[in-house]
Amino acid sequence: MALPSRDDNAPLAVVAEPLAPAHSDRIGHAAAAGAILFIGDSAESRSPSAERIRVVYDLTPPEARLASAIVRGEGLVSAGRILGSSPNTAKYHLKAVFGKIGVASQAQLVRRVLADVGGLAEPEMLRPQV
Repeated sequence: MALPSRDDNAPLAVVAEPLAPAHSDRIGHAAAAGAILFIGDSAESRSPSAERIRVVYDLTPPEARLASAIVRGEGLVSAGRILGSSPNTAKYHLKAVFGKIGVASQAQLVRRVLADVGGLAEPEMLRPQV
């Protein structure tokens, strides 16, 4: 969703996402129903890094790197090469990513990650500051 900015610049990008109980520990929230809201300059929004994707979806580092490559527009074989993996290993990781993110296709993966994270969530802001 986009909201007009106060100074007639680019609209603000707003992303609301329900909090899974597994995210509660990382953001210092009690394990109860809740949501997280990301608000940022839509002009600054970009494809999220593998680290952001890893933190938000609780992926393994290889899964996050694969998801990041797919979101950037790489095909599965190319993304596997980037990881130094065979196509079969890339398919294995992609299936795990689909399950953890709750999607069934690469197109859904891209839409979901860009809608949920879209470069707005900084990993250090997703963890409680001690």
